Amino acid sequence: MAASKIASLLVGILLLLPDPAAGSAPAHAGDNQWTTTSGPPGLIYAVALDPVTPGIIYTGTSTAGVFKSTDGGLSWASKSRGLDTRAVFSLVLDPTRPDTLYAGTNLGVYRSDDGASTWVRASSGILADPFGSSYIYTLAIDPLHPATVYAGSLLGIFKSQDGGQTWQEKNNGLRIGVRPSVETLALDPQNTNILYAGAGYSGLSGTLFKSRDGGESWAPLTVGLSNAMISSIAVSPVDTRAVYAGTRGQGVFASADGGRTWQRSGQYLLETNIAALGISMIPGTVYAAGMRRGFYRSSDGGRTWEETGEGIGDRSPSTLALDPNSSNRLWLGGAGGLYRSDDRGAHWSESGQGIAGAKVVALAPKPSEANTVYAGVWTGGVYKTSDGGISWQAVPLGVGLVTGLAVDPLDPNLVYAGMVYLTGIKDNGLYLSRDGGRTWQLAPLLKNLTVSAIATAPGKVYVGTDAGLYISDDSVATWKQPASGLPTNTQVAIVATHSNDPMRAYATLDIAARDVYASTDGGQTWAMVQRFQEPVSFIAPSPASPGMVYVVSGLTIERSSDGGGTWQLYSLPTGEAPMYLVPHPVTPNTLYLGTSNGVFRSLDGGKTWNLIGLQEEEVAALSISPADPSQIFAGTLGSGVWSFKAVPALKVEPERLAFLAEPGGTMPGPTNLYLSDESGGSYGWSSQSSSSGNWLSLSPSAGVSLPVTVSVSVNTSGLSPALYTGTVTFTSTLTGTTTNRWQEPVSLYLGQLIRRFLPQIAQGQASW
Repeated sequence: MAASKIASLLVGILLLLPDPAAGSAPAHAGDNQWTTTSGPPGLIYAVALDPVTPGIIYTGTSTAGVFKSTDGGLSWASKSRGLDTRAVFSLVLDPTRPDTLYAGTNLGVYRSDDGASTWVRASSGILADPFGSSYIYTLAIDPLHPATVYAGSLLGIFKSQDGGQTWQEKNNGLRIGVRPSVETLALDPQNTNILYAGAGYSGLSGTLFKSRDGGESWAPLTVGLSNAMISSIAVSPVDTRAVYAGTRGQGVFASADGGRTWQRSGQYLLETNIAALGISMIPGTVYAAGMRRGFYRSSDGGRTWEETGEGIGDRSPSTLALDPNSSNRLWLGGAGGLYRSDDRGAHWSESGQGIAGAKVVALAPKPSEANTVYAGVWTGGVYKTSDGGISWQAVPLGVGLVTGLAVDPLDPNLVYAGMVYLTGIKDNGLYLSRDGGRTWQLAPLLKNLTVSAIATAPGKVYVGTDAGLYISDDSVATWKQPASGLPTNTQVAIVATHSNDPMRAYATLDIAARDVYASTDGGQTWAMVQRFQEPVSFIAPSPASPGMVYVVSGLTIERSSDGGGTWQLYSLPTGEAPMYLVPHPVTPNTLYLGTSNGVFRSLDGGKTWNLIGLQEEEVAALSISPADPSQIFAGTLGSGVWSFKAVPALKVEPERLAFLAEPGGTMPGPTNLYLSDESGGSYGWSSQSSSSGNWLSLSPSAGVSLPVTVSVSVNTSGLSPALYTGTVTFTSTLTGTTTNRWQEPVSLYLGQLIRRFLPQIAQGQASW
């Protein structure tokens, strides 16, 4: 957690003289409300392109429903109205009426007739499992008879001949003791009674089947292709006897006789786990997307292959689409979002800006730049924004589970990430970047360890692993482990440290989740300071107060102001599972809590809580920028990152204060008006009498941590000279460390009469 200084900051008052055209000062976008940053992209299962209108593209995501682009992927809009789920595994368009789409979800099939603007469920007849789910992994539409649609599901194949209104089971020949799980389907584009299906059984074996009668019966294809887990099927649009099958673990197989016989396809295809296949209209051109390493292209029908698009395999593809409007353009979706190639797969670029479907499990702000934030995405690696979330870019770490993420407080270009790679393409462990995420290296001593937590403080980094706690005092040049108090071969589940006291740290062990340990000598020795009633899920030292630490245990929060010596117990919001806690970097009693149902805020150190938004969102990560403590980011499990600008809500004492003076009149002053913001800081606003005129003066009182800019706009249109109304807008901002007093005379000129006014404030409104 980065260090931050508590400072008294200049508060300016902008008093605008009356202008008939003037109105109330507008609020900043996102002030006291949550705004999506439109990213990072999540896992993309499906890509579908409009064959009639170039530039219209649809994507199906694992957690955020359907997105649509009308400009070739430059921008995206959510199109999930009517979907009862956000898990979309497959998409298919009616080729004769591209505004008609079908979506395969975990709740069956949905249909849209207005270009995905609205959806209705179209699953009558599709069987559900005992839990009420109908997983539709793949869809295929008959291009000659588009009212005929096939659905491959967890319980086999279903067919509709009325555009999805009704469905019939078509598993004759597919059932081998148990129902098959069908993840891929393909139709012969010239004879649509011919279909191919890849069926799996209990996850242990798989078989490729063929139907010659529109799915009424199926027969296995086994000559040269036995017991293969089929991941994808492609039929050549030029010669439909040429069929290709991608497998899990055995590479690509090719058939030149409509599937009767098969041969392993080709030289130089290094990847054995194939995510997707595509066949171009260019004769002989076949594409294969590897699940782990590389993208491959064959120009001779699969006899030989060349690896293209170096590194695209690190993004863990799951689907491939060939653009019907351009033979050179390809689209690749997967755990790393959406990528586009305009040169037949030789080069790829990100094209998913605006698809906000990521499961964000970690956030780390750059201490010196409020708009730079790193986001750890579950199974998606690490993303970075440098513009406050307007755009997100994947850093070159590849796709994996992010188990820890932090930025060094002294060197903001030094970034740490704990990574677990499910595909085995890289070693697990702690990765670090010294150039803001452009390049990464694996910390050698922590290679193949599972990192569970990372905590940074000035001059120190603490890393919890399954082999104990590791500490570095020299920017990870060397590492040491505790001398006593913590075992060296036990998983450290949580580690946290004070940004203002790097020698003080806290930790919990996986085998003793209720016990909190503390160190006051930089991690050399440890002692248990408290055993809580429930397992500890979060430890959050306050960067604003040395010795203050918060611990989330079950559905309670406990606070210590003396480094763990004594504790105060409070309840968390009822009915919500706590997921993340972050104290304000400047105000010790202000806390933000991410839960399974939104974000809550406490202004009194955890005693009471108020919901401030993101209801129905699971908020698994929060960050507050040290460069701008009013800027808050929230990472959600399925809708990416959201931002919140915390504008102080001011309390006025007394509630009303106003006076009116004409030239030569008697002044009632001095009179004082006290304002306090939600952080607890107080501001004195005084009116004074002077022969040279009246003025307002506003300056922070001692100990104020958050600055406030007060803007006053006055509207005199249509009002008598005796009364004017205006709105006072308070905006939280950082302006420096000077404490000079700012004074501004308030004078309104109305013909020969001069009236001087001070505001009457109540509920944010000012009368003049």
